[in-house]
Amino acid sequence: MKRGTLYGVGVGPGDPELMTIKAARVLGDADVVLAASSTKNDYSTALDIARPHMREDTQVVRLGFPMTRDSEVLQAAWDENARLTDELLTAGKNAVFLTLGDPLTYSTFGYLLRTLLDRVPDTRIEVVPGITSYQAAAAKVGAPLCESGENLVVIPGVCSPDELRASLDAADNAVILKTYRNFDAIRDTLEELRLAENTVLVSRLGMDEESILMDIKDAPAKPHYFSLALVKKEPMNKAIVLAAYGSRHIRAAAAMENMCKRVRELWPDMRLETIVASHHIRVRLEEEGEDVESMEELFDRLRTGGVSRVAIQSLHVIPGGGFDTLRHRARQAMKQGFERVEVGDPLLGAETDDELERVADAIRTQFAPEADNHALLLMGHGSRHHSHSYYERLDGYLREHVPHAHIGAMKLEPSLDTVIARFRTLGITSVTLQPLMFAAGYHVAEDMSGNSTDSWQTRLEAEGFTVTSVKRGLGQYDAFANIWLDHLADAIRFLG
Repeated sequence: MKRGTLYGVGVGPGDPELMTIKAARVLGDADVVLAASSTKNDYSTALDIARPHMREDTQVVRLGFPMTRDSEVLQAAWDENARLTDELLTAGKNAVFLTLGDPLTYSTFGYLLRTLLDRVPDTRIEVVPGITSYQAAAAKVGAPLCESGENLVVIPGVCSPDELRASLDAADNAVILKTYRNFDAIRDTLEELRLAENTVLVSRLGMDEESILMDIKDAPAKPHYFSLALVKKEPMNKAIVLAAYGSRHIRAAAAMENMCKRVRELWPDMRLETIVASHHIRVRLEEEGEDVESMEELFDRLRTGGVSRVAIQSLHVIPGGGFDTLRHRARQAMKQGFERVEVGDPLLGAETDDELERVADAIRTQFAPEADNHALLLMGHGSRHHSHSYYERLDGYLREHVPHAHIGAMKLEPSLDTVIARFRTLGITSVTLQPLMFAAGYHVAEDMSGNSTDSWQTRLEAEGFTVTSVKRGLGQYDAFANIWLDHLADAIRFLG
C-alpha cells in the first residue's frame, strides 16, 4: 500500500476567507485532518477556521499538546503524536495537520515535523504556507511592517524584559507575539523605551470580538490569548484630533465611537485622539472623578510623542464659539513648535447654498417623510454667537427643499413656540424629534425627550401632537458623519 502524504497547512489568523486557494484544495482532498489542541480540552480554533473548506465526511483526529515547559512531558507528547500520524500515513491516508497562521512560524507543526522525520526519514511532507497573524494585523491596521532599508524583528512574548529590550534596540519595526504571557513586563518595557504610543495591540483578529487598540497603554490588564503587538520605532508624525463639545451622558459615547471607527478605516497611518472641547464639561467630568485632558495637555503629549502635524476636526454643527476656540488653539500650537495645525469645518461650514444643500440631502436621505401630516423637528442648541444665523438659514432652506423637515433652537429662533405655530398652520399632527447635535447627551435626554413639563416632547404632547423621540446624535448616522469626514479630509490635505 502506498504510504500517504502529510500536509502542514496554515489556516491563517482567524478569517476562513484568508486561507489560500491551495490550502482549501488540500483540505477538500484530505482523508484525515489532524487538529492540535491542549491536553486539557479537545477544542481547536484552527479546526473551526478550516471547517468551511472541509468535506463533511472527513475524518478528524485530535492531537494533544500539553501547555507546559517540562521537556520530558513535551517530548512524550510529540512522540505519541508522531506515532499516531505515522499509523495514519502507513494506512495510505493523506493527512492534513492544521496550524494557525503559518505552519513554520511558531507552530506546533515544527515539533511534529522533526519528530516524525526522526521516526520515518522518508515521510513525504508538503507545507502549505499561511498568512501569519502579524501580516493580517498590519493589513487590518494599514501600517507597513517595514519599508525601504528597514528591518523587521519578530519577538516571542515569552522573552524576558532584557531580551525584549535588546531585540527592540536592534529593530526598526517589531512584532511581539503572544503578548498575553508577560503583558505587564512588555507594556512596562515599551513605556520605558517610549514606544508605547507607537504600538498597536491587536486581539482576536478575524474572529468575534476582534479588538484593535492604537495605543497599547489603553489595553486591559490581561489581553486575550490571541493578541500581538505591532511596534514602529519611527513615530507617526501626523495626528487627527476629533473635538466634540462633550457630554457626561452614557448615550453620547456612541457618536464618537462611530466617528473613531470611520477615521481609523480611512486614515490608519495617523494617530487618532479625541478631546472634550467644552471647558464646562471637562470641569464637570473632573468633579466626577474622571481624568480629562485639556487641549494644551493633549498638544504637549503629541509633541513629546514626535507628532509635528495635526488635523483637528470640529464636531460642532455650526462655527460658533467652540469652533473659534479650536482655531485659536491651533494658532497657539503653531507658535509652540508644530509644523502645521489645521482645523476642519463643522457640519455647516458656511452659509452657502452648497453647504446647506449637502446637509439638507443628508436629512432627506436619513429621515424620509412618513405622511402628509407628519413633520421632522431637528432640535439644535442655538447660540448667541453671530453664527446662530446658520440655524435660521438651514430652516429656511429645508422649508423650500425638504418641506417635512424643520429646525428648532433651544436658544433664540426658530423657537419651539414658533415651530408649533407653523405646525398648526400646516396641519401637522405627528412629530419625530431628532437632535441636531453631534451626540445624544443630556440635552437630548432631558431638554428634548425628558419627563419634565418644559421638555420639547412634553410640550408638543400637551399641544396634542403625537411625538416620537429619536435619541441618536448625528454622528451615529453615516450620512452626516460623511460630511464631517470630508471636512477632515480637506484639513489633512493642507497638512502636506
